[in-house]
Amino acid sequence: MALATVATAAERLKLAEGTIRAAIRQGAIPAIRLGRRVRISEAVLDALERCGHPLLSRRAKEGG
Repeated sequence: MALATVATAAERLKLAEGTIRAAIRQGAIPAIRLGRRVRISEAVLDALERCGHPLLSRRAKEGG
């Protein structure tokens, strides 16, 4: 299972790192905590890109 950092996820989804972290805190994006580090499965990122997510539609409205 490949894991991505919050920074990588933010870059891939074209969102701010803070937005990704907030979505993780709210449970909108599943993540794995390894000590103080947070990782997101590449499969989750693939699904978000493929199927969409409310965060991604917000990106379109903001002009990202």
